[in-house]
Amino acid sequence: MSDQAQLTAFQEKFPLDLFSSYNAFEQLAAEWAEQQIQIGTLNYEVAEQRRIQDDMSEEHEQELMSIRTAINWTLTSDGGIDDETTVLMALKDHEVWPGYRIGQQWFYASGDPCTEIPTHWMDIPRHPMDTAP
Repeated sequence: MSDQAQLTAFQEKFPLDLFSSYNAFEQLAAEWAEQQIQIGTLNYEVAEQRRIQDDMSEEHEQELMSIRTAINWTLTSDGGIDDETTVLMALKDHEVWPGYRIGQQWFYASGDPCTEIPTHWMDIPRHPMDTAP
């Protein structure tokens, strides 16, 4: 069998076009590179979103701290409250209720006696639109 016949028989048995395989490989390599760029871009975007979220969490925490600072709870044992002045009462079970005191007795705003002495009290905050000091 001649060399040409052997080559033809081989190509029929194993159809392999090296040139098209090389082109396919180049195309796959280019697609892979593009995907790596997209993955890198997505990683950057995810990292940026996390940074923004962290910044927002930090701002939120700072805002909460300023609110906590603005809310001025007073220990009940420190006194300072006038009788029949409606305030917010903080109870031991972490509940907060509007109420007032007459003498040593505390009352809910409804007039029902409070069965426990509040741990803290604070003035009721002003309406948000109230600009008076």
